[in-house]
Amino acid sequence: MRFGLGPRQTAGAIGFVALVVVLADIGGALAQATRTPATRTGECAQLPGGRAPVLKIATLTSGLSPRDLDLVYFGKPLAELTDEDFTQIADLSKRCGAGEGILPEDKQQAFQAIVRDAQQLRRASLDKIQRQMTDIQHLPVARDKLTRLNGLSENLPLLEPTMTRGDIKYAADWIARQMQAVYDSTPKGEATRPPAPPPRLQAATSAVDARAGAGRQPVPGREED
Repeated sequence: MRFGLGPRQTAGAIGFVALVVVLADIGGALAQATRTPATRTGECAQLPGGRAPVLKIATLTSGLSPRDLDLVYFGKPLAELTDEDFTQIADLSKRCGAGEGILPEDKQQAFQAIVRDAQQLRRASLDKIQRQMTDIQHLPVARDKLTRLNGLSENLPLLEPTMTRGDIKYAADWIARQMQAVYDSTPKGEATRPPAPPPRLQAATSAVDARAGAGRQPVPGREED
């Protein structure tokens, strides 16, 4: 005996299948909504304001490498965060609730202390290199100036752990310009060879990473340039 569905039963079955499909679509949309964080608006949109892994930074036990102060948070490189910024970050973190890039209250003090420590190390190195640059700039165009420029160039890899990549590039470019100016000002016949160029940034970075002389811990998971 053969069994078949009548017209009403067939229509009912089709309707049931369509309902199951619609419910599945709604369920998938709801699941996707729970996985995707809501877009922040107003003041809360200022956080995270960058890609700095602030929670990882707040849990570092060996300090933050000043090289990582170029990471951005709250719309600024970490090197430029001020006391006022830290106060506002803490206030927004409390009012805007939990979320990616928002520090819990118990991590905010640690984050500020670690970033501040790295900022102080960077500032000390910048002050030191700025004094050397000022002294060199005041020297007359002579062999001694080239010698001092070469010495500063050779020391850049040693200073890299305590400055950002931008700081090192700025110093290297300045040295290159000063060397070229000295060379261009030397009367023909007195200079036998062009000045040695400053160290390449990639080579300096590799040498410093091998030494790890500063004892500062880089941010875990950060992709190197």
